[in-house]
Amino acid sequence: MQKKAIEFILTVIVSKVDTDTYAEIKYACDEVAQNADKLKTCYVKALRRYNKQKITYTQKQLSEANSICNGWLPPLTLVDAVRTLLLLHTKFSDTQMQLSNLQSMVDCGDNNEQIVIYQNLALLPHADTLALFCAQGLRSNMADIFEAIANNNPYPAKYLADDAFNQMVLKCVFIGKPLYKIVGLHQRLNPNLSRMIIDYAAERWAASRSLSPEVWQLTPIIENAHKDLYLKLQRSNIESEQKAASLLFYSNESAKALGLLPQKQHQTLIENNELNWQTLGALVWHNN
Repeated sequence: MQKKAIEFILTVIVSKVDTDTYAEIKYACDEVAQNADKLKTCYVKALRRYNKQKITYTQKQLSEANSICNGWLPPLTLVDAVRTLLLLHTKFSDTQMQLSNLQSMVDCGDNNEQIVIYQNLALLPHADTLALFCAQGLRSNMADIFEAIANNNPYPAKYLADDAFNQMVLKCVFIGKPLYKIVGLHQRLNPNLSRMIIDYAAERWAASRSLSPEVWQLTPIIENAHKDLYLKLQRSNIESEQKAASLLFYSNESAKALGLLPQKQHQTLIENNELNWQTLGALVWHNN
C-alpha cells in the first residue's frame, strides 16, 4: 500500500514542480528512508522549502487514490504531499520507534503538521499498532485536528475499538461535525452507539432543541419504546427530517413491524439512489 501511495503522489506532483525541486524532494525521501532520525527535521523544514500550492485531482485520480486505500483523501497542497511522502518513505526499526517518533512530532508540531500525520495513519506500516495514538488525537480540543481524524479518514473505522469509535461519532454529533464524511460509518454501527444516540435524541427533543437529521442513521434497530420519536421525525415540517425518516424506514424490518414506512416519493428517490445518507448529509451541511 505504501509503495502505491508513494507512486501516486509522485506522479501527481511531478507536474507541479520544476525538475530541480522534484529532484530535491526525491533526495529528502531517500534521506529519511536511509535514516529515520532525519524525519522530524525534514518534515518541519518542508513548509519553508515547499509552498502551499493547492493540488486538485481529476475524478480518475480520486478513484485511483481510493483503490489504494478505501476512503483515503490524498494531500491537497504541495507541502502536505511532501510531508506525506516523507512519512511513507521512513523505515523505523520497530513499531515502538515509529510510535515514539510520531508522538514526538505531534507533541511539537503545529496543527498542519499534526493533521498530515493523522490523515495518513492508515497508510503507515503496522497501522494496527497506532489505534491508541489515534484515539488520543481524537481528544484534541482543536477542531481541525479532530476533523482530520474523524472525517475522510479510513483509519478509525478500520482500527479503533468500538468504545473509541463510538466516542468519536458522539463527539461529531455534540460539536457539530458531519457524519456523512465518516468513512465506514455504517459498517461500525453497534447497539451501544444506537442506545446512546436515541437517548440523546429524546433529551434534545424533550428540551425543544434541534437535532441534525444525520443522527438517525445511527439507530437502525427501531424499538417500540421509541416509536413516538420516529413518528415525530416522519411528521416533521422539515424536509430533511422527513427524508431521514424515509431512509431509516426503507427496507427496515423492525420499522415495518411497527407500521413505519417510507414516504412514497422518497422511496422512489431511494431506489434510484438519488436519496441516501451521503446525499442527505451533503444537503444538510451545504444548507448550514
